[in-house]
Amino acid sequence: MIVLNKNLANPVIRFLPFYNIPKNATSIADLEVRLIDDETQTEYTYTTITNSVVGDFVEHTFNDTSNIIEDKYYTLRVVRTDTNKVIYRDKLFATTQTGNTKFDNNVNQYTPADSGNNDYIIL
Repeated sequence: MIVLNKNLANPVIRFLPFYNIPKNATSIADLEVRLIDDETQTEYTYTTITNSVVGDFVEHTFNDTSNIIEDKYYTLRVVRTDTNKVIYRDKLFATTQTGNTKFDNNVNQYTPADSGNNDYIIL
């Protein structure tokens, strides 16, 4: 799962594509990033002219995140526009939280039981 920081003006995601990157390539052209909202099934498409190559990874910079709502899950697909093939698929979670405090989607849904004292017996 990729966590997208909505606090940044132009957030960057890194992914390892299912695609052979040419040796010594510094960028890949003709990629489309498609985000599908898991609740509404609305699809947003982000097209960039080039995506940076860093080692074996591809970096995609979002120029506009106005459609991405914080604390929501999205299905992420990266598609080559020349062949229309999906070269990467993952889940994306958008949040504004930083540091050690992370979003907890189980808040107020789990009550720990105070049974036992965590002792164990060695035989």
